[in-house]
Amino acid sequence: MQNLQKRQRKKKKRGKRKNDFNKNGDMFVYENKMFIIGEEVFASESACADLLGGIKEIRTGDDRKIENKGPDIFCAFREPI
Repeated sequence: MQNLQKRQRKKKKRGKRKNDFNKNGDMFVYENKMFIIGEEVFASESACADLLGGIKEIRTGDDRKIENKGPDIFCAFREPI
């Protein structure tokens, strides 16, 4: 019985982080803009200019990779034709 309880506690810890969005359809609003996991995006600036892709993950908690006040939004872009 104790082993089962330990596994359940570990599973809860490994589950989705409170401030992460990574499943298709998850919605996140920041500064009156809505971002949806799986939504198509178009890069208009930076090294990724003119590429199409989709939102894969949004991080807003302590596990963010970039030091800024906004969320980290991770996208996957398709290769240009």
